[in-house]
Amino acid sequence: MTSYPIFKPVFHLYINAENSEVVSTFENGRPGKRIFVQIHEGYCDSTDDHYPFNIKITSGTNWLFLSPDNVLTLDVRLRAETEDGHGVYIHYEGYTKPTPAMNAIFDGSGSHMEFGETEFFIKPVIETDAPKEGWVNNKYLIGKGRFVRNEKGVMGAEYYISMCQ
Repeated sequence: MTSYPIFKPVFHLYINAENSEVVSTFENGRPGKRIFVQIHEGYCDSTDDHYPFNIKITSGTNWLFLSPDNVLTLDVRLRAETEDGHGVYIHYEGYTKPTPAMNAIFDGSGSHMEFGETEFFIKPVIETDAPKEGWVNNKYLIGKGRFVRNEKGVMGAEYYISMCQ
């Protein structure tokens, strides 16, 4: 008997780009554009009490690559801390296909896009020594994302993360 994976929602991930900056944009020998962004803050909130994961993101980087066929790939590495001070390392890769609403968020003329408006998926890998949050170490996670701007006009990335069962 074949069964398909079940996706259980476990936490919400938000990266605030308020203090982030595009460090460089360059051609790297491959057609397209590479963009390096420094990330300074963010958070995760649990959506299920059985899977606690409330953390504060303290630093990170995002290497984006925009291909000539309009696919934006992400390579993100984040450093975070749990509420009781344990270290957390998050790495995720993903991709999205920019839309007019997404481009409006990038240029500051728009404030949000809907989840599911375009393909926007990530595959996080998380490592921690925290006893309470250690359940993430050996789980296959997948996220669905979007870009947003808050009421102050600050850009962020928001993801709903699910665990495969």
